[in-house]
Amino acid sequence: MPTLAELETKFEELTAIREAAKYDVDLEPERRVKLAAEHRAVHTQLFAARKEAAAAAAAASSSAPEPEMVGVPTLAELESKSKEHDKIVQAASSDFTISNAKKREMSIERVTLRSELIAARREAQAIKQQEEWAREEQAFGSSGVSAQSR
Repeated sequence: MPTLAELETKFEELTAIREAAKYDVDLEPERRVKLAAEHRAVHTQLFAARKEAAAAAAAASSSAPEPEMVGVPTLAELESKSKEHDKIVQAASSDFTISNAKKREMSIERVTLRSELIAARREAQAIKQQEEWAREEQAFGSSGVSAQSR
């Protein structure tokens, strides 16, 4: 079976030939009928190939797993990383071999980690709240009262 690109090219060629044949008075009627039949056959094949390609693309996109956000840690990862970093900073604060600049850098990193953790917790809380509102909307949807307006 020809590829989609080949079918599109063939269809465009036949369409151009067919359009030119409309104005060719010397063209025999049998040849016109043959051109029209060939044009229709290629059109049908092209339609089927496009439909098949669309179905394959839809199947590929629906069967593909949800894309993971690369580089974005989960809430649990942030919590464990924050606890781990707190222990390191605690140990470093009593270690006199570590320079003050390095301690300051570690402290800044700790604050950054805590900020990310707080933001992730707030986001998780907001998502839970939205899910709760959605459940309430479904439960009270028939009454016409919004869960947020209560």
